[in-house]
Amino acid sequence: MKRERILPPEPEPGAGTEGLDSTLADLEAARAGDQEAADRLWRRYSGRLVPAVRLRLGSRLRQRLETMDIVQSVFLEAVTASEEREFGSEGQFRSWLSRLVENRIRSKARFYGREKRRVDRERRLSPEADEALAEDEDLLPEALAAERDERERLEQALDLLPASLREILLLRYFDELSHREIGERYGKSEEAARKMVQRAVDLLAREVRRLGAAG
Repeated sequence: MKRERILPPEPEPGAGTEGLDSTLADLEAARAGDQEAADRLWRRYSGRLVPAVRLRLGSRLRQRLETMDIVQSVFLEAVTASEEREFGSEGQFRSWLSRLVENRIRSKARFYGREKRRVDRERRLSPEADEALAEDEDLLPEALAAERDERERLEQALDLLPASLREILLLRYFDELSHREIGERYGKSEEAARKMVQRAVDLLAREVRRLGAAG
């Protein structure tokens, strides 16, 4: 199985380190109301932030929360709260951004946990709605349907991993942290972090193969 069919390309060593100055400049301009600066930030980070949020939500919360609502709220928080932060590298900014995502999702999970204990108000789709969805899926172009199936298989495989390994993959492939930065986050050496990432990739590949065989 080819790794590029499971995860985004692995970041190049030092990738993104030259973008910190422009990121900080755009954050400052966006806080002052510059929409073009905000648009540049969105283009720069949303491509990885959207799937990272969706995968961090897990299957249960994905049924209750809209990924884009989380992404947009984290984006706005980052623009505002970054004024009080100092970042030594692009990796530090991305790491902070991922923590904002984790905190927002954790807060939502606690909220829905309380709601579930109070009363189960989850609305279920009617049989008619299920049939309509099935008809819509039949109309999807083959390439889009294949992409959707691949994404769903990745989500299912990640959900089967231990939370710690799932987070390591998200930090590496979606937040684009270096092995050194991942090691610093976990109190490990760079080489130990590299081995952690490789172990997580191997386990993910095994789960994807198993799901493919079962499907």
